[in-house]
Amino acid sequence: MLMEDNFYKNPNKWLINYLEGDKKYYEDILSYGEIPMYREKLNEVEELIDRLQGKDVENAEKCDELIDEIMTSLIENKELELKAEEISQIASNWWIEKIKNPSNNLGYGDELQTTVSSLLSKMRNLDDPKQIEKLDCLNEELKEAIKERLIQEGSVYLHVDYEADDILVQAALMAGFNLNSSQYLFPMKSHMFISFDRIRAAEGYGSEEEVLYEKNNSKAIK
Repeated sequence: MLMEDNFYKNPNKWLINYLEGDKKYYEDILSYGEIPMYREKLNEVEELIDRLQGKDVENAEKCDELIDEIMTSLIENKELELKAEEISQIASNWWIEKIKNPSNNLGYGDELQTTVSSLLSKMRNLDDPKQIEKLDCLNEELKEAIKERLIQEGSVYLHVDYEADDILVQAALMAGFNLNSSQYLFPMKSHMFISFDRIRAAEGYGSEEEVLYEKNNSKAIK
C-alpha cells in the first residue's frame, strides 16, 4: 500500500502511527506469553515513540540513529513502489490495447488464420458491452499483479503461446472473465519482459520487440 501524502508533510506523526502498529503487533504476541526477544522489540519501539513525541528517553542518540534508518528505508520503499506502479500501468495498458485491437498474426496460412481469428473473436465475445466493461477491471487487476511480482522479484516475464500464462489468466478471472475467455483473451504468440529498467514486448508470430519503457528515456514511455 502506498504511503499517504502526510508522510512528507508530517513525517514525525506518520512515523509514530507506523511504530504504533509495530507496538500493537508485539503486544499481541506477548499477550500469549512472555518472549524475551519480543519484549526487547516492544521496549525499543516504545523508546522510539517517546523520542518522536519529545519525551526524555535514555540512549537518545541511538534512538535518533534508528529513526533515521527507518525513515531512509521507508522513503526508498515508497519510491520503489511508485516506480513499480508507473511501470506496471504501462505494461497493463499495452495488453488491454492488444486485446481490443489484436494483429491476429499467428503464423498460419491466410485461410487458416482467418478461421482461427474468427473463432478467437467469438470466444472473447468483446462485442458484448459487459465484456468491454470488464477490461477496465482487468487493467487494474493486471497492473496490481505485475506490480506485486516486480517488487518481489525485480522482473516479470509474461507470455502467451496458445493459452495465456498464469498471471494473465488469474488477472482476467479476478476481473470477471470466465476461464475459457481468460485463457484465450490475450493475443497469441505474444510476450513481454518487464524490469525497473525497461519494458520490451512483442505481439504476434515472429514480431519484433518494441520498447515501451526505458529508464531515463521518457520518449520510450507509451
